[in-house]
Parts: sequence; structure tokens; C-alpha cells
Amino acid sequence: MKNTFYDDFKNYISENNPTFYNNIMTLSPKETEYFKKSLNDFQKISLLMEIIGEKSSIQESNFFLPEINQLLKRILHVLTLNDQYILDVFFRTISESLLRLIIFNSPQNNLSLRKIQTLSFTSIKKIVTLDSFLYSRKKQFIYLYDLFSTCSKSLHDPSENIEKIQVLDDQFTIRLNYKMLNSRIHQLLLIYLNYIIDAYQIHDSDISLAHHIKINKTMNNSEKNILLHLPK
Repeated sequence: MKNTFYDDFKNYISENNPTFYNNIMTLSPKETEYFKKSLNDFQKISLLMEIIGEKSSIQESNFFLPEINQLLKRILHVLTLNDQYILDVFFRTISESLLRLIIFNSPQNNLSLRKIQTLSFTSIKKIVTLDSFLYSRKKQFIYLYDLFSTCSKSLHDPSENIEKIQVLDDQFTIRLNYKMLNSRIHQLLLIYLNYIIDAYQIHDSDISLAHHIKINKTMNNSEKNILLHLPK
């Protein structure tokens, strides 16, 4: 049987981070299920980013994609630190970068790339409200507001949100919230499927045979259905 992404990740950390490997091997069945789903959805997002990247590789609209891609990949490394506070830092940054990407790709956008890079979160929300194209579709990415706000609260009140440790090894006795991790990554996947793919005007003809094969192997039926109904 071919290894899953979860199996590959376990093999990687068993060699490179045995302490974290031992930690995840003691997860409850429910925690393990959440962790597997998180990695599975992460793989799906990576696949969608590959597809979008091929379509937009020569466009300026590609600017935010490499940034988001690198941040998402670093989530895998941060996981092995077993530190929810640092994960919140990355999820906050990812939510903000995705919102910038969404604004930049709006057909009503008249802001420069440089201007969008410097927008505050308050300004981002105001622009979405004033942009009728984005505002009418806001429910498809409104989760990014919640994610940014939740993670910001954690960052701005570290005394309440950082787990207390006495020695370095204590960090690995802490349990991450794997249910929340699964929820966050799954919500990001839904935003890619329900909004980002459409924002980049991905058509079925833009998806290579190799990517179609990967879609059939990794996506569930409802996810495949979204991609099967892309314009030809």
C-alpha cells in the first residue's frame, strides 16, 4: 500500500524530531484522526496552490502565492515545536496574506501592489465593504476575519495564552489542540475551493493530466465535484 502524506510526515519526524514523534504516537484515537485530517487537507491545499501557480506564473497576481505557500509549509515545521502560540503567529499571518491576495485579485481593485502590502487589518475590512464584488462574496472568506482576530487575541495577551514551562522538555508534554488545527486547515481548504480557484479563473483546461490524477487520489467526492464543474 502506498504511503499517505501522514505516513510520510511520520517517517520524516521519526528521523528528524524523535521527541515530537514520540509525542504524536501517544495521541488519543480522536486526536490522531484530527491530525491525519489536518495533514490530508494540507496536502490538498498544496495541490490547489500548484494548480493556481501554474496558471498565474507569469502574472503579477502571483505575488502573494509564494508568500502564502512558504507560510503554509512552515506550519509543518512549527507543528514539531508543539507550541500553539507560534502556530497562532503563522495562522494570523496566513489569514492576512490571503485577504491581501483576495483584494488584489478583485476586478474592482484600483490599489497598487505596494499599497496592498501595507494595509492594516482595519483597512482591509473597509476595502472589502466598499468593493461590491468582494462584499457580495464575503461569506466565502469571512472565516479569515475570525482567524485573524482569534490569533491576534492570543498574540496580544501572551501571559494568558502561552503554556507555562519550567524546563525545555516541558514543551513536549503539552498537547496541541488538534481539533482546532483540523478546523483551521479545513476552513482554509474550503476558501481555496470556493473562492480562490474562482478568483484566479481556473478552468478545467488549466489543470494538467498529472494534477487531475492527484485530484482523484487526494480529494473526496464533494471536493472533486467543485473541480469537475469548473468552466471548460
